[in-house]
Amino acid sequence: MILQLLWLIIPLASGAVIAALVHVSDGTRFGVKGVIAPFFTAFALLFTLFAAHTTVDVWEKIRRTNLLLFTEASSMRGMLRIAQPYELGSLQVQAAVDDLLGEILQQEAMRSHGLELGDVYGARVPSAFAHLYRIAADPANFGHNAAANATFYHSIETFRAAWFERTELGKRHIAPVSYQILVLFGVLTQAGLALAHAGNPRALWTSVGLYSIAFAGSLGIIYLLDHAESLTELIARTAIEDVARNPLGLGPMDPWDSLDPDERFGP
Repeated sequence: MILQLLWLIIPLASGAVIAALVHVSDGTRFGVKGVIAPFFTAFALLFTLFAAHTTVDVWEKIRRTNLLLFTEASSMRGMLRIAQPYELGSLQVQAAVDDLLGEILQQEAMRSHGLELGDVYGARVPSAFAHLYRIAADPANFGHNAAANATFYHSIETFRAAWFERTELGKRHIAPVSYQILVLFGVLTQAGLALAHAGNPRALWTSVGLYSIAFAGSLGIIYLLDHAESLTELIARTAIEDVARNPLGLGPMDPWDSLDPDERFGP
């Protein structure tokens, strides 16, 4: 929160200082006149290009996080469906997936409130993986069906890889040097705007003020998107929640399941 306020205050403060300096120096030997618009356009373009690049990078992280969440949900549902026909394996897999699902939902609840995950969560989630691996290591859990066993292994690996990548993405944020570059180009643009309107106080304060608000808004939006874990509207946790509500992904009333075998396939 402190950093977010800092990135909002810097553009407004720098804009006020620059505008005041240009206004006070007007009419003195330190005053500058004759600066034309193209002088600050180059700085504005550099700021815009770098801000756009940073925003695209952040949006890609959000898109990738959502994709990984869908992958995790699909993998968990796949484990349950693979084990469903086997009575021995089905009960064990259901218990293991329930443990894993509960841990993931607890982590997501913490992320949605902007809380950092402690080491205990990093230790407990792999223990759920270990349980699933032990289940997969016993072919009897799948009726000695090699294909079902191998597919179950693949589902575990897919989930593990997706969870690990998503966890690492959550730790990655925009480097401070990126914000510093944005502030540099933004301040230079403010200076160019102020010099271009020297001698016209109303235009000077209006132009620099409006740009400073847009400057601060850009940094604030980029910061918020970079910490999108706490923005429930952007992170699609509904896929994981749907697995908790409906583990096998079946409808509330599937007409096909309500038929007995003779009605499904004929006498």
